[in-house]
Amino acid sequence: MTMSCKKPFRFFILSLLVLAMLASPAMAVFQDPLDVAAIKQRNPLNKPFIGSDRSGDSLVVVGPRGLILFSRDQGANWVQAEVPVQSDLVAVDMVSGSRGWAVGHDGVILTTSDGGATWVKQFDGLAAGEQFVSYYRDLLEQGDGSAKTALELTELNYRDGPALPYLDVWFRDELTGFAVGGFGNIVHTDDGGKTWTPWVHRIANDEGFHLTSIAGVGEDVFIGSERGVLFRLDAEQQFFEQIETDYLGTFTGVIGADGLVIAYGLQGMVYLSRDRGDNWQEVNDLPGSTINHAFRRADGQGYVFANQSGELIISDRHFASFDVMDTNKAMHFTSVVEVSDQVLLVTALEGLAKVTLSDRTLTRIRTQE
Repeated sequence: MTMSCKKPFRFFILSLLVLAMLASPAMAVFQDPLDVAAIKQRNPLNKPFIGSDRSGDSLVVVGPRGLILFSRDQGANWVQAEVPVQSDLVAVDMVSGSRGWAVGHDGVILTTSDGGATWVKQFDGLAAGEQFVSYYRDLLEQGDGSAKTALELTELNYRDGPALPYLDVWFRDELTGFAVGGFGNIVHTDDGGKTWTPWVHRIANDEGFHLTSIAGVGEDVFIGSERGVLFRLDAEQQFFEQIETDYLGTFTGVIGADGLVIAYGLQGMVYLSRDRGDNWQEVNDLPGSTINHAFRRADGQGYVFANQSGELIISDRHFASFDVMDTNKAMHFTSVVEVSDQVLLVTALEGLAKVTLSDRTLTRIRTQE
């Protein structure tokens, strides 16, 4: 088994930037971030944020050291959530106005049932290391040949503790969902996260490629990965098949609708497929900055992509045309979400900001004193 050592931008590079910004010259006594609750921040809106999502009236953003903020008034006011860990969080998926999940470092999976105000830990790397190794040993003893490589990969991944991160989370509904992460880590639940089952044996990823993102596109489910590789779920076989493109870099996300699949990634690369991912075409003339996140507009008329240089790419529904909006601000965008028809919320390593599309302005959201 050949292990990949290439690191996806979304987690590792952003984490290095975040840690550099947060670093303190004073040495502190180590506390396991899985054992201590997130600290209440004095100026939380000025902190780095990595992921965001919206459902109904609930806006939620997540970031380092267990920091989660939520808003119920379209981002006018923000409150820090109660979070039981200090692990760095990198992605959030709000399935409804009340239910959602967040994932990050240390294999942590959190859930909320009150729109992001309070969070409960459902799973972490400490539990996964023991449970998943035992799971694959049992399958192997039962004669399941697919468990051999999965067991080797799982033992390797958890050999040094719970540091293996989840990089993204996606739920089809309030019961069925996936979390994906570094070195081929993937888990599935069909009971709302009460139990999580490893799916390393249900994906064509013997190389252990990093799984950077996961999303539903129509009836399909796609996973972004490195070396130009994507994975698509075969629903009948309950298996993620591998799809190759002619791209050699990392895909940081997948999005789409109405027969269109869009994969985006490092150095501003965007690939389109109009046949469920069987064939791909590169989009030219885009900015060369890594695209970290994208969403489909609520009116169904197009997509918005956010890159690390503080630019927004706004396309039509077919990606036949697009416009690049340079915010002219020194911000490194990490995610973007729609607040209303003409207003977007962007998260960045420098904090939060609102973008008004009608007059093409960006306004930093500052801590209310």
